[in-house]
Amino acid sequence: MKNIIVPIDFSEQSIAGIEFALIIAQKFKSDIHLVYAIKDRHLKIFHKKEEEEEFAKSRLENLVNKYIYHAPKGAVLDFTIKNGKIFKAVNSMVSSPKDSLIVMSAHGCSGYEHLFVGGNTFKIVSAAKCPVLLVRNMVFPRNLHNIVVPLDISFESKYKIPVTIELAKAFDCKLHLISVSSSAVTDIRNQLRLSADEVTSILEKEDITYCEELLLGDNITDLTIGYAEKTKSDIIVIMSEQIHNKSNIMGQYAHKMINESPIPVLIIPSKR
Repeated sequence: MKNIIVPIDFSEQSIAGIEFALIIAQKFKSDIHLVYAIKDRHLKIFHKKEEEEEFAKSRLENLVNKYIYHAPKGAVLDFTIKNGKIFKAVNSMVSSPKDSLIVMSAHGCSGYEHLFVGGNTFKIVSAAKCPVLLVRNMVFPRNLHNIVVPLDISFESKYKIPVTIELAKAFDCKLHLISVSSSAVTDIRNQLRLSADEVTSILEKEDITYCEELLLGDNITDLTIGYAEKTKSDIIVIMSEQIHNKSNIMGQYAHKMINESPIPVLIIPSKR
């Protein structure tokens, strides 16, 4: 996570993304890049596109000056102003998917523009080539102690493990592996057990502290959020396939996870 990208629309919610990014950056000594996008049709409060650009530049310079002393020693905190759609602007900043992280507010909105409400959030997540960490309502932990990792029977469910291990090592936190299903059929439970065993084998080799639990119920997302709240967890990790692939056991609930989870959600891009 050498580079952290933070989309900004100057709302308090989007600025919370900077503050959470700084917490992650301190552990990984990451550079932080703020990005603002000017649409082809500039905002109505500006008469010309150049006026919006000057406004954005001034506000971004103020943010850099405010937070630069909170950045890791020797790290970069800078900004970029792009033309076009926000999801394309953010994605263009990802030079190396393996070493990048996007941190953003899931519902940032301001008097200037509603950049991250509804479809724009999902466009950024769906187009992202690197993990995306979503913060809601300016609520985020000042440290990471517990991370919830939902596992299903899909092959891609295990792709979230390497990034999760990175976080666990950096913050010395505990992983909560929850095997989740809406079915109590024995064959499904056996597949969940095999998936969990494969993950626990990796965690033991990496000397990661973890615990396991099986959750059965009709609404997997509510089960996951409820478990995360009960264990006072700091992040829930899901795959991007769990957003748009209807064949995935969690697909129909993942939008609700992003929309309703009071806990930050880390979305790992699927291998396409």
